[in-house]
Amino acid sequence: MTYDIADEEYSSSRLDHSALFTAYNVGRRMARQGFIDAARLNRALGVAQANEARPYTTTTLECDCPDRVFRLRQQGLACKHTLALILRELSGG
Repeated sequence: MTYDIADEEYSSSRLDHSALFTAYNVGRRMARQGFIDAARLNRALGVAQANEARPYTTTTLECDCPDRVFRLRQQGLACKHTLALILRELSGG
């Protein structure tokens, strides 16, 4: 799934916060096991909750944000926008 984070379909008014925090807790368990950077996951939660425009196109595998393009891609890591999308998908948003 590809979407623009600013897309109205994904506005926070339609977001189930309980399901989002359930997905976030799954991510925290993965962070404790070393699969995800905990600080980036925390920032992703903020992005997932935000109702503001962002100019990045994001999928569960790629993002065109500068952080992903210039730094994280070489390390094989996900950016906060990708993690935010995953949190939203896990929460049914």
